[in-house]
Amino acid sequence: MKNNLLEISELSVAFSDEENVLSRVSFSLQEGETLALVGESGSGKSITALSILQLLSYIGATHTGGKVKYRGKEMTPETASHIRGKEIALIFQDPFSTFNPLQTIEKHFSHLFRYRTRVSKKNWQKKMISFLEMVHLPDPEMLLQKYPHECSGGMLQRIMIAMALVCRPKILIADEITTALDTTVQKKIIGVLQGLQKKKGFSMIVITHDLSLAANIADRIVVMDGGKVVEIAPVKDIFMRPLHSCTKKLISSLPKSAFQAQIVLE
Repeated sequence: MKNNLLEISELSVAFSDEENVLSRVSFSLQEGETLALVGESGSGKSITALSILQLLSYIGATHTGGKVKYRGKEMTPETASHIRGKEIALIFQDPFSTFNPLQTIEKHFSHLFRYRTRVSKKNWQKKMISFLEMVHLPDPEMLLQKYPHECSGGMLQRIMIAMALVCRPKILIADEITTALDTTVQKKIIGVLQGLQKKKGFSMIVITHDLSLAANIADRIVVMDGGKVVEIAPVKDIFMRPLHSCTKKLISSLPKSAFQAQIVLE
């Protein structure tokens, strides 16, 4: 049996004195596993990701209960500051809002290499090119000189994946990274992630409202509703034997062709 890299136990989160927006959320992530957090908008998926990385203060929320453990040790704001971006990396939903429009792609990479790695400055250029090639971006030398607005959404998303992998993280959290992309580009991004995971061996948490997408990339699916985990199961069990009404609703919303494609999953 594989070891658990990450364990979330009875996690609860609230804004100020309001009721919990997350209530006793529990799940684990194994080494090399891809776990999908699935649910409708407002179900608590993204807040769960921010909780893992101890980033709740940026949105005015606080932990009200439960624990997050990474490699058996409890995560605190202090320990998370050393792990965040290095051992656990987060890719945000909207690449256009993530990049500084006044800086070139090379400048964004340089910041990472300067503060997050021990790569010598004379080797930065070579490393930047290798990471861009890793995510199948053509002409990386020219791309490094471009500004974010000169790149498409799909290109920026792949650049974000490359940047997230600079520190060789053990866990990659991808928060709705294909939502703003068309179907063809979505498939390319998912293909890139799957190929890199197979090559590098990292674990993934994929956050999405799209159950069909989750089925194509995940080993297990965590269904969330109203800030709670309502079902956890391997992909095939989710489609063949859904237990919760929320899961059944998500499945019923899929196009018939998509559902038929998933029920034959091995």
